[in-house]
Amino acid sequence: MRQLIMALMDTPVALNKDGTVGVRAATSLEKTLDFDPRLLITIGESAGLVGRGNVDDDDVLAPTHDALTWIDATLSHQWAILLVGWAASPWRADTEAKLLSADMHAPAVRHARLTILRHAGRTDQLLFHAPLEASGFSPQLVQAVVEEAVFVGALAGTPELAQSAPLHALLEGADVAATTEELVPASVDTLIAQGDMTMLAPGPLEPDMASFLERIAELESPGLASVWRVTEASMRRGLDSGLAAEEIHGWLDRHVMGEVPQAITFLVDDIARTHGAIRAGAAMSYIRSADPALIATAAERCGLRVLAPTVAVSELPLPKLMAQLRAAGMQPTAEDSQGATLNMAPEPALVAPTPSALPRPTRATDEQVDTIVAKLRASNTGPDADPGGSAFETLRAAARARRHVTVGFVDKQGRGRTLTVLPLSVTAGQVDALDEAADRVVRIALPRITKVVLA
Repeated sequence: MRQLIMALMDTPVALNKDGTVGVRAATSLEKTLDFDPRLLITIGESAGLVGRGNVDDDDVLAPTHDALTWIDATLSHQWAILLVGWAASPWRADTEAKLLSADMHAPAVRHARLTILRHAGRTDQLLFHAPLEASGFSPQLVQAVVEEAVFVGALAGTPELAQSAPLHALLEGADVAATTEELVPASVDTLIAQGDMTMLAPGPLEPDMASFLERIAELESPGLASVWRVTEASMRRGLDSGLAAEEIHGWLDRHVMGEVPQAITFLVDDIARTHGAIRAGAAMSYIRSADPALIATAAERCGLRVLAPTVAVSELPLPKLMAQLRAAGMQPTAEDSQGATLNMAPEPALVAPTPSALPRPTRATDEQVDTIVAKLRASNTGPDADPGGSAFETLRAAARARRHVTVGFVDKQGRGRTLTVLPLSVTAGQVDALDEAADRVVRIALPRITKVVLA
């Protein structure tokens, strides 16, 4: 999720007119991340970390303001937010529909997901404890929920699935973050640097440490123990963000176990030596350099006006001038009026969050049960109950209360019959009931019913 948010901060994904993510845009994002982000986007949208909005007159998929808070949170809190966001998600990521389309939006899947999770995704337990509800679950839905639950840490991916402690806390309404905090290992502040330009973090990093490392290295292998690679591009990105070579050396000395490999030290010094050879600032905007040849080359390639052998000015705003200089193959550094280095990294495009909520329980309260029972008793005071409107109300009340009734009716051959059944559903014209003696569901038209008595 962190990689997805950072990628969207750099380049928000353009949306189609109907608010969906196009196939090309989704494929391009997948290539950038090197994994399929479909499930994470639906989780992030539900958790309020990514959203759809208008940025610079374009409809885009981008991180939200809550995403900035999530990035700075501890790993345990990040996990808890994602777990709750997935459980509350109204999206089905297992379909072939366009990403975030109406065909993917299925709010009813939240109830099905929680039912499957309560029984750890085991089909035998689902059919035993919730037969009517589970009969409507396709094997594909159950399998998809199980796979997603293992992905987010809701179910343990052992040969025999089991609920994780955070999932148990979620289902019981307890503090999920407190449970995840007990499971996540302690954060580390020491890196193991190697001569091949990689650095190993042997555990979860503190948010501040992870943010600094992201500025100077590329994440090569994510996880609790992560591997980062230092490259010319990543080091140049760190210098572009306002870091100085001395800051980077000092940070590495404090956090790297043992001595920092010479290859990394040399790379920092080599990039810093050429980085900022041209100093650019806003005077409309200007560039300066101790090397007159650089000023002359920049003036020729970017259409600048040379004021002195070491200074030139432009009519372009500073950000556009910096972009032109970089496109011309130079490496400028921005500075303020006092000559201090400025951070010219673009501000992330953020949109408003649209978090989802967990479905409310549908179990009847004790007061509702008492009211239903009272109505049932009041409408059936004798063996000869009214077969008209009172029979309809009695059947509906019995279906809600899961009460058996004795129904007298006339079959299609005109013969009178009596059955003791469990009403399942009652509509304006018929009743479906379970005849447990024959193990079958019977359908009786209401006009054929002669009496209804609670069994």
